[in-house]
Amino acid sequence: MWDSVRVVRTGLILLGLAGSTFAPAAPKKGPAPQVNWWITQFTYVKRVGKEPNAPANDQPVDIAPEMVGRDLEAIRLNEEDSLFTKDEVRELVMPICEAFAQARPGEDLILLSTRARGGGILAPRTGITARLFIKEGRLNLILHDARLAFMDRYLGTHVLPDFKYGSRTEPSTAEMFCLGAEKVRNDWLTFPVILAAPVATAKALAPAQAMAPAPAPAAAPAPVVVPAPAPLPAAEPESKIPDGGLYDEQQQRLRGLKRLLDEKLITEEEYQQKRKEILQTL
Repeated sequence: MWDSVRVVRTGLILLGLAGSTFAPAAPKKGPAPQVNWWITQFTYVKRVGKEPNAPANDQPVDIAPEMVGRDLEAIRLNEEDSLFTKDEVRELVMPICEAFAQARPGEDLILLSTRARGGGILAPRTGITARLFIKEGRLNLILHDARLAFMDRYLGTHVLPDFKYGSRTEPSTAEMFCLGAEKVRNDWLTFPVILAAPVATAKALAPAQAMAPAPAPAAAPAPVVVPAPAPLPAAEPESKIPDGGLYDEQQQRLRGLKRLLDEKLITEEEYQQKRKEILQTL
């Protein structure tokens, strides 16, 4: 009987040792891929699934920020009006480049950019909505809304509209012009992609390469295993959306409004009404 007990105890001990010795380590989790780039409460760039039945895009890709900025600044609605302001372009360039560096072939980027456009600091804020993707060496931008007026309704209802961001199959009524761009449709432009410059240039590497010994013949490359893409993380809830420069912008509008009142350019009634509208955005 005691021999049987010893056998059982010995077996359990060996099983425990085997489990502790050969148990695989838990895989380390890297940082979650970024999906949303919030600039202000109503200005963002997002990675989303591409449109149904659309072919795969040529992403991820590292594109030159200066190229993106130059292209966005060059887009015009007519001879007098640019689609984006210069300050707006500076805010959007890096989020767009970072999003394309992480985007997958099965994804598009969508863009909402909201600013006061024309008419000074008291001008109403309007939105631009667009879809972007890289295909066959070109940056595609499909515009849906060039000047979407939604802020007054949002201030009254606190409900945002169902934004639309441009479609490959359903043209919008928007129209753009740009020298050097290829016009697919009135609402769809494409630009040649310029890759981001490498960190080290050929000129900087030349002296080191001249002194280095000839490299040994390279071994045959190992086969590359492409892992299945991980699921996208959930979008951030509205409660976590940063307000960005919204408060600074509204502070400037309030100061400008007070200056207009002091200079008797507007009435007290107009001042109070406009002040109330501005405060409702905070």
